[in-house]
Amino acid sequence: MAKSNPHTGSRFDTFLKAEGIYDEVQARALRRALAEHVAETKRHRSFLDEAKRADAAMQESGVGYAMPDVHAYVEATVRGEQVKRPSPVKWRK
Repeated sequence: MAKSNPHTGSRFDTFLKAEGIYDEVQARALRRALAEHVAETKRHRSFLDEAKRADAAMQESGVGYAMPDVHAYVEATVRGEQVKRPSPVKWRK
């Protein structure tokens, strides 16, 4: 019985080169990877900017969350428990 796919077992690069599309596929893959990296960098920058704004607001108001309460909330949430969110507390007198 003959193989239905003549490229079964061969390296993908070899197949692409044989079809004459290796450079095109490689360039597309590189552009896609670069676009994904740029998008992730933008999301990371946005996250950091939001964190800076939140920290500035906390410093200004003197109100924040106690870390033990936050840790307990996150751990319970990960376990799938329904828990009340921590309440903000005044940390500066």
